[in-house]
Amino acid sequence: MSWRDRRLIEIALLLASLILSFAILEFVLRIQYRREHQRLAGKDPNREFCTTAADDPVLIYRYVPNRPGCETNSQGYRDHEHAFKKQAGVFRIVIIGDSVAEGWGVPREQAFARVAEKEASRLLSRRVEAIILARQGYSTSQELVLLRSEAFRYDPDLIVWSYVLNDPADPVFHNENSEAGRFFFRPKVFLFHFVRQELFWFHERIARISCGSEYHELLHCAYWNNIGDYFREIGALARAHSVPVLFLLSPVFEGSSFDRYTLKGLHQRLIELAAHDGLQPLDGLDCYRDHTPDELRLHREVFDPWHPNPKAHAILGKCLAAAISSGQFSELQGGT
Repeated sequence: MSWRDRRLIEIALLLASLILSFAILEFVLRIQYRREHQRLAGKDPNREFCTTAADDPVLIYRYVPNRPGCETNSQGYRDHEHAFKKQAGVFRIVIIGDSVAEGWGVPREQAFARVAEKEASRLLSRRVEAIILARQGYSTSQELVLLRSEAFRYDPDLIVWSYVLNDPADPVFHNENSEAGRFFFRPKVFLFHFVRQELFWFHERIARISCGSEYHELLHCAYWNNIGDYFREIGALARAHSVPVLFLLSPVFEGSSFDRYTLKGLHQRLIELAAHDGLQPLDGLDCYRDHTPDELRLHREVFDPWHPNPKAHAILGKCLAAAISSGQFSELQGGT
């Protein structure tokens, strides 16, 4: 046997061993995934009653349309039915966001979208229709899918981008959606997913060194470039469709007073970034300045700094309506 033949055999054996190792690792990871999936299913046996896997791999999950007991419409949102064709004389708002935008934890009619709809109709003396495209736990990456594929079908006069300070979270690796992302996400290649997961957490551990450990600051520090890309795409889509976007920034309900709110600097950076990319900012912190976080927080017994109670929704809805009727969207308020 020649040296060349021996070399070819060695290469073939090496490739065979690599393929076998890959196959074994893939098999082991699939078994681990199945066990984890069963564990998550046991933690929340009702998870799949209102929620199901999405066809879009970025969305990961969505609500089951028209499911009794889930308050969902035919498009799979916690909202009324809305025709795609806009009626004459109507000023249409599409609100994109997560559980805050959908009004999680409060009666559907008390969500800030419904309050803004009624108050803006009164202030403008014309019918205002608010369409909610929001789902609990969605991150900015998922919300962008809704903007690209669904929002403009409704011929909106205004997009309201509801932003919460946990929105940059990864829908699979972080836990902003009560593990729904982890439950419904199924990797195509489990080994690649495992490597991506390890790199993801390594990146966050490194980021903590310079970004600190406060969760919201860490998210925005570690993923600021991603956030910038998201905002630029939102602005570009708005310009392409000639529809303005109002960037509605919700504060975290922390501490006993907004006067000592520790994330004001982060708010300012986000407001500046949004304005730079052509979005019209409205800081919810300004809407709530005469109140305390304790007045507005949905849950006081458990750690939940993100969800507003009915009073907070009412305040935010009226604040949004005032911004809509203030004249900054006057070029659209006379539209069809």
